[in-house]
Amino acid sequence: MAERDENQNTVQKEGTPAVVNLADRSREIRTQLGLSQSDVAKALNVTRGFISNVENGRVSMSMRMMTYYARLMHCSLDELAGLTDKSYYSTALDHALMTEISKLSIEDKQRLLQDLRHRQDPAKK
Repeated sequence: MAERDENQNTVQKEGTPAVVNLADRSREIRTQLGLSQSDVAKALNVTRGFISNVENGRVSMSMRMMTYYARLMHCSLDELAGLTDKSYYSTALDHALMTEISKLSIEDKQRLLQDLRHRQDPAKK
């Protein structure tokens, strides 16, 4: 019996791994970023009709196009495919934070650390 997980855009048969509906997933990611089909089409140098066809499941993106699409959407291919493990997401988020923090000045890092400590225990100042 097939079961659909509306939050993950997946279809799973008992005893098999979930399969992601890439059409739904690509539309979901695009709309979360506030991009129109025309915006995406222009950035990927394809027609708006192609993006519409992808999102409606009439055509599939090549692996190369999926790579470009994922880069444009600031996500990994795993995220696009809906296969990101929650522990991986946490690690990726930690990495992204550390990358941004490394760009800060020493003074800004000290202020950030104080702010984080204050958020954890508001009684300490």
